[in-house]
Amino acid sequence: MALGLEGRRKGPAGQTNLQFTLFRIPSWSSRIYEYESTLPGAVSIRPLSGTGWRLNAALGHRSGPWMLAAFGRHERRQHLPARSVFGVQIDHLGADTQVR
Repeated sequence: MALGLEGRRKGPAGQTNLQFTLFRIPSWSSRIYEYESTLPGAVSIRPLSGTGWRLNAALGHRSGPWMLAAFGRHERRQHLPARSVFGVQIDHLGADTQVR
């Protein structure tokens, strides 16, 4: 069983994505896969097994020709240590590029 909530907010200068998942998967052989929003131009497909929760956040902000993006994930599973991952990306998009 897995239950996920996802929210997105897009404004003129940036975007925020939040994703929260509760899961109880009895074994690795019955694992399921979850798509995560990460940094622009990338997606992560992560397996879920065991019992726990996962929180993901992806933020992007545009200022002139520059785009700053950050990604973070925190995961807690029963009987295992907590795991966190963070990433940052800076892009120069050019003066005539529009945010879509």
